[in-house]
Amino acid sequence: MASEFPDFDSSQAPLLAELGAKELKALLTGLFESSLDGIAILRAVRNEDTEIVAFDWVLANSIAAAAVHKTTDTISGERVSSSFPGLPSLFKDYCQVVESGQALHKDIGDSIQNRKVHLDLNAAKYDDGLVVTFRDITEVTELRAQFKAQENIDGLTGVMNRRAFDATLDREWRHCLRVKKPLSLILCDLDYFRRYNDRSGPQRGDDCLKQVAKLLGESALRPRDFVARYGGEEFILVLAETPSEGAQTVAEAFQRKLAELKLSHSSSPLGDHLTASLGIVTMTPSQEASPSQLIDSAEACLIKAKENGRDRIEAETINS
Repeated sequence: MASEFPDFDSSQAPLLAELGAKELKALLTGLFESSLDGIAILRAVRNEDTEIVAFDWVLANSIAAAAVHKTTDTISGERVSSSFPGLPSLFKDYCQVVESGQALHKDIGDSIQNRKVHLDLNAAKYDDGLVVTFRDITEVTELRAQFKAQENIDGLTGVMNRRAFDATLDREWRHCLRVKKPLSLILCDLDYFRRYNDRSGPQRGDDCLKQVAKLLGESALRPRDFVARYGGEEFILVLAETPSEGAQTVAEAFQRKLAELKLSHSSSPLGDHLTASLGIVTMTPSQEASPSQLIDSAEACLIKAKENGRDRIEAETINS
């Protein structure tokens, strides 16, 4: 059968066992230097009780050597410094690899040359030491974090979306349950917003939603306060460790800012400017209750505000 590679005669290729020390080292060096990963062979240093107390360099490619400001020519035989990826945070793991023979794989955050990086790191036993390989995945990790953040942001208004709200409410519920503090929700709906869109056009409607989202953010000022677009022209605020009076203050501040903004809404039965209805619910979480109970109650308060004439606030405190 003809060879797929006619210029290569496998019968003439030397076996690894036939290579001398210099040839084998040259081969390994070539493999090391062609790799996109940092590669290092480390030897365990043991005390009189045969416990591993440190590691020495045996061999390293340029990427691994550069991690500790060394060169491949001078690093052999030197003590592995604490700045090498994974040390000292993974020192015990490295020892475990040597003693047990079980390979290690971890994603770690580390500092290399005063730069915070994320590394995909592998270690496997080699004689009385180990081979460590690592790849810089900082850019990929940062991109993933950006995409993750974008998944939680409403594309129009820039505040958090419904998905982020669900996660935040669950987290703050558990927090307030643990510290035995009240949790408040404010559900906000723009009055007759469909008429606003029909008269002013979708572009003006989008601009209006952006301004409302900004006002809500300016009304909820504490670092833990959370604003999200609940859907359409509805927004929701999660106020952890906030009693009913505090939530009422936030809602009133928003209504005051909205009135001062004077967004024209000539098709509203309530006047010439855009208004909003708000429902507030407050509860101190307990094991017997659930976050969904808060949402249902906030929606009920909002409906009540609309039934009672809109442009108003209706609040409820639930004794759990």
